[in-house]
Amino acid sequence: MTRPILIPRLCGGLGNQLFIYAAAFRLARFHNARLMLDPAIGFVGDPYRRRYALDAFRGPAACPKTPRLLRGVGGRLFRRLLLRFGRLPGCHARVETDERRFDSASMNAPLRGVTYLEGYWQSESYFQDAAPALRQALEPAVSPAPPPAGLASAGAADAAVSLHIRRRWRPNGAPAGPGDRYVTLTVDYYRAALSLVQRERPGCRVVVFGDDPDWARATLNLPADTVWAPPDRPAVDDLLLMARCRHHIIANSSFSWWGAWLGEQPDSLTVAPAAGFVNRDAIPAHWRVLPETGSCAGQ
Repeated sequence: MTRPILIPRLCGGLGNQLFIYAAAFRLARFHNARLMLDPAIGFVGDPYRRRYALDAFRGPAACPKTPRLLRGVGGRLFRRLLLRFGRLPGCHARVETDERRFDSASMNAPLRGVTYLEGYWQSESYFQDAAPALRQALEPAVSPAPPPAGLASAGAADAAVSLHIRRRWRPNGAPAGPGDRYVTLTVDYYRAALSLVQRERPGCRVVVFGDDPDWARATLNLPADTVWAPPDRPAVDDLLLMARCRHHIIANSSFSWWGAWLGEQPDSLTVAPAAGFVNRDAIPAHWRVLPETGSCAGQ
């Protein structure tokens, strides 16, 4: 019997790509399907000029890619028709029905022929039962960049907490505005998260990542030994450095979500905001959730 083929539409930044790959990885394993990756179609016309970035990880790097013929105009037209009609001869579309919540039916329905996967799949529930194998697939395929001076000593990252600042949401680098689907987190969230980590994991060195270090320096009253991730590095280098930290204060960002998830250890403390993720099932139950008021929920 011929194995079905699963082709996810990868798009967005590194965090979005990881969520899509993770859901496809689990779906392919569960249904004994052959996973193929398309490194092109989902990035045509991207307003941020983002590109496929998953070959920095072992599993995606070893995964076969779609033929070049399917990545051009003809391939994009075929995919539009498939999404419109739901199926074409030998091909089917599997679409995330509601990006605001986890939908188990999307994962359990059988695959047939060639299935194109469409959606963002931003919940651990889509791949939780394949987590150990997924972590192996997402081991680095490249040597990580050298860490900043403050983390260069052996084991320094083990006593560190990553803190991710995300304030510039638009393609021109501007912050979110009224009516945007994105939420810019307040200083109250970051101060409360830092206080929580310093109280429950005293002595941790703070490592700051993000797009507005000047704002962080001016408003967060960070310790003198704070480490600042070097600017303008490839996203994968920041993600791998973030994952080396033992504890995490994430933004409402799929990027720092994955930094925390990949770096998770049994005693890790991860703090996440209650607001800002489109999927209300995005935050794992054992992470600590802080609303904008700064009081802790979800303990």
